[in-house]
Amino acid sequence: MFKGHASRGVISLFPTSSNVAPPHLHTKHLSALNAHWCFFIFPVCSIIIRRNIIPKEVHRIIIREYMKLGQRIASIELFAQPGSAEPAYQPVLLWDENGATLVDTGNIGQMDQITKAVQEIGLQLSDIRRIIVTHQDIDHIGNLAALTAAYPDIEVWAHADDIPYITGEKRMIKMTDERLSQMPEAARTALHSFFNLLPSIRINREIKDGEMFELHGGMRVIHTPGHTPGHICLYLPQEKLLLAADELRVVDGELVGPAEAFTPDMNEAVRSLHKLADLPLEKVFCYHGGLYDHEPSARIAELIRILEQA
Repeated sequence: MFKGHASRGVISLFPTSSNVAPPHLHTKHLSALNAHWCFFIFPVCSIIIRRNIIPKEVHRIIIREYMKLGQRIASIELFAQPGSAEPAYQPVLLWDENGATLVDTGNIGQMDQITKAVQEIGLQLSDIRRIIVTHQDIDHIGNLAALTAAYPDIEVWAHADDIPYITGEKRMIKMTDERLSQMPEAARTALHSFFNLLPSIRINREIKDGEMFELHGGMRVIHTPGHTPGHICLYLPQEKLLLAADELRVVDGELVGPAEAFTPDMNEAVRSLHKLADLPLEKVFCYHGGLYDHEPSARIAELIRILEQA
């Protein structure tokens, strides 16, 4: 029985290989962000791997065999640091007669990893017809502008409550002045370059709570605000599979709730869990941590009790 895995080890915001840096982001800026965000986003990290102390041959993109989640459903495992044992981010690719659907796009600078992973599955980026964005966070939209620039026919779908942040109309809710002020100057420069790309993103479809997409035998939108205002999960009844995005995580093999430090409205996020409690589930797939398939419905009910008593 496989209960999942938690991302662990050295974490950085961007891969440091210059050939995957997004437009306008200099490698030295990416290195600064790596060093800063290793501690800012993942406090458990105790080691920083910097480019100048790693041999060049170690700076490569590491792609593991993709994880099959269902019939023509696979995770794309993206690594934040060369040599990491576990993926830090896990978008999902689904494909059927309506073309391929990518759910989230990884962190900034991971286009090369995404390209290789999609090819390993047997598809090309040009097969992607639509990208469903689960929410506004950088590690979910990091390659959205690059993908839509390279393939203009790709549609972008997102919940209305997060669209202004995805397109740069509003500043991302977690990118506060206080947070930005804690970053090195090079990190702030890199992020501002990324923010400048956001207005190029065009949203083709505003998705709504309860909407059922005619994709992959049916895909239901579940609006789960709290982690961000427009956060969504996706439920595939045919597979009894929940794509939980950041509403749930797998940590040390156990299903847990959203990361409180990065969930501005934790009370709302806990209320959102009630929308997941009655789903017929066999599998939950989390963007951070991967697959959980050990009686997930019972575990979600338990989580609600624990979190509401906290």
